[in-house]
Amino acid sequence: KALREANPNICLLAGGPETATTESHFQVGGAAYDLFNYVFQGESENNLIDLLENFPTELPLNKFIGSTNSRLNLDEFPYADYSDYDIRNYTEHGVSIETSRGCIAQCSFCTETYLWKFRSKDITKVIDEFEHYVKTYNVKRFWFTDSLANGDLKKFEQIIDHLLERKLDIKWHTYARCDGRMDFILIRKAAAAGCTALSFGVETGSQKVLNDMRKKVEVWEIEQNLRDVRKAKLYNHSTWMVGFPTEEPVDHIHGLQLLYNVRKWLETISLGQ
Repeated sequence: KALREANPNICLLAGGPETATTESHFQVGGAAYDLFNYVFQGESENNLIDLLENFPTELPLNKFIGSTNSRLNLDEFPYADYSDYDIRNYTEHGVSIETSRGCIAQCSFCTETYLWKFRSKDITKVIDEFEHYVKTYNVKRFWFTDSLANGDLKKFEQIIDHLLERKLDIKWHTYARCDGRMDFILIRKAAAAGCTALSFGVETGSQKVLNDMRKKVEVWEIEQNLRDVRKAKLYNHSTWMVGFPTEEPVDHIHGLQLLYNVRKWLETISLGQ
């Protein structure tokens, strides 16, 4: 509002999962309605380029572009260009990389599933992209932008195997989903391939609340993953929610019990609510 008042002629754009929900602030009557010139829905790489290349002389107001049905082929996009970005200015010489997009879950509190559907990039192209950044920019650190790198557990292990084969000598960390199938052997192999930390969306230690969230995970899987990650000498991070609508005092106690059980394995907690 302040930007619009300061410069009525400025072009404001918005995007992301919040633009796609039925009760969005961008819909009629919402707090953001009539503030933005363009509102992008779904994946907008191509739509944004089209707008910039065909920029109008007169700006519309609240024009929606795109659709949540978009399903771009991630393998068609070029590598990010860091030629005008001095990575040496930062403590860790690193860049972000995307190996998959979307999430296999449909957690009740998350809007991401409105934005795009889960799929993974071609494994060979992913590894080639790692190698490109290492050789071109002398990058040693990578941050996965994936919502969960182990959404396709088989492909996640293939990435790890290929990194080991190419001996790129890199470090990386990523978000991951708690999954009982991700055993210590796989986690230890990830560590050998350069993984330094895994960030899990744990949210709660109450099985009832986990079910209400539609997390599709059991408490034992959470404990197993956190234990094995710590055993592999990796850094454990977790997101956590307090006050989920169906959480009762006993559920909160169950959460505290889980935190007590994993107190020697979990380094950091980020509150999500």
